[in-house]
Amino acid sequence: MNYESLIALVKQSGRVKLNDLINVISSLLYNASTEEDAVEYLMKKDNLMTLIYEQHIFEGGSDEFHNLSVILAQEGEYYHACKILDKGLEKYANSIDLLADYLNYGMKCGEEERCKEIYKKLVMMRRRWSWRAYQFVIDYLKICLDRDASEDIDQIKEIADEFIQVIPDKEEGYLAKAQLLKEMRQENGEETFLAVLEYVTSDLSPVQRTPKCDLTLADYYYEIGKDLKAAKAMIERCKRNSVETQLSVNRNYVYLLSALCKISLFYDSIKEGETKKVEEGSQKEKEILDIYNDYHIAVGTNDARILKHREIIEAFVKETGVPYQYDDGVVNDL
Repeated sequence: MNYESLIALVKQSGRVKLNDLINVISSLLYNASTEEDAVEYLMKKDNLMTLIYEQHIFEGGSDEFHNLSVILAQEGEYYHACKILDKGLEKYANSIDLLADYLNYGMKCGEEERCKEIYKKLVMMRRRWSWRAYQFVIDYLKICLDRDASEDIDQIKEIADEFIQVIPDKEEGYLAKAQLLKEMRQENGEETFLAVLEYVTSDLSPVQRTPKCDLTLADYYYEIGKDLKAAKAMIERCKRNSVETQLSVNRNYVYLLSALCKISLFYDSIKEGETKKVEEGSQKEKEILDIYNDYHIAVGTNDARILKHREIIEAFVKETGVPYQYDDGVVNDL
């Protein structure tokens, strides 16, 4: 099913098969690799979505409405994500995940009044909340608190604690609690940002996979710069834990952080007065080639955050005398 076929089918039948729509939108996105392709994608997407919103019969379950809204939201298309969710909620009015999705995306596209209605409805259905509902309700209440200091912070803390109690085997509850403690300056005693994350990533944790917490903790260790070995360990753990059917972290960023962390550890290993030049065939050369491999994996994207670190790699090439072995635009000025 391609774009033209889907347009013709919808016009002829008056029905929208959500899986076909998901496949066409995903295909348009995948092929939008150049600026010209991106313009064509936007034109086709807008034409397609305009036609879709005129239809009244949608074939697919609440999961398909959720999946399509996620695809659109990942491209920053929060308005379209919410329009699709509205269509889904016409059919599945009490879907916890669709309501939670709307609360998340609606606050990003000016749908504050609708979000107030969604929030009130979710509160009435609290016993059925999924991890998404807990996460997005907490995010919503934090936004409300930012806008109105009179909002009740204790209510947010209560929901964060309940999140962990009700769904103890998902990392999202622990991450929400840790971030809340840090952002709201509510750390005290054993309840700290660091303590929560170190527990959930430990052998004592009931959670088996924690890629989001791994990466958050690795970022924390790296940024403070005091425990780079712990940062490296968390990054390696994240590499393993983030091998998922549905990616929950940006793996390109994970490999960038890995390269930067290893570069910092290399500098730490150089004694005062010792040259940074590396002998061919040495263990240090192998370590540097490993750093280059991490960066090579990271630049498999056009993410500007990653590409701007190229000058760090080029300076590292100059200092160590070890050429960069991949065709990623890195200048080997030895």
